[in-house]
Amino acid sequence: MHAVSRAGDVSAREVVVNGAGPIGCLVVSALKFAGAARVIAADVSPASLKVATAMGADEVRDISRGDELPRDPEIVFEASGATAALGGVLRAAARGGTVVQVGNLPGGPAEAVLGDLVTREITWIGSYRFVDEISTAVQAMAEGLDVAPVMTHSFPIDDALVAMRMAADRSTGSSKVMLHIA
Repeated sequence: MHAVSRAGDVSAREVVVNGAGPIGCLVVSALKFAGAARVIAADVSPASLKVATAMGADEVRDISRGDELPRDPEIVFEASGATAALGGVLRAAARGGTVVQVGNLPGGPAEAVLGDLVTREITWIGSYRFVDEISTAVQAMAEGLDVAPVMTHSFPIDDALVAMRMAADRSTGSSKVMLHIA
């Protein structure tokens, strides 16, 4: 919800979310809740794209199959955190569009044609965590916002090591892996 608020008014707009891991899928859900007309999610993992669909994505693009990001969306969320995705995201955004960087990028160098920021007048906004949106999120869930599809697996606390391994292994199809404390 914080990332969506950083983008400004998304109501009745088409929005792209690149990266359909847990954060990207929650962005999809928050966008739909905020009134986005159409949300397109892109990822390299078919399992992640299934979760994105369950979270409200109107369309998904499987980058691993050669699908491309839509061209010229006014708002793009980069939620993959993959430096290799930056160039494609900046090229996809519309002239004068906004890119919200949600995926936490590594601290090292990243290759991207940053000249696109200038020549295409793209606004690139960072989004990191939240403070005030927790009450809004709880209220949204009370009003029916369903985030359950992002929680793909759950384990008792005694199986925490197995749960952590599953969460760390993208090939398992996991999104959010939950531990039951009691």
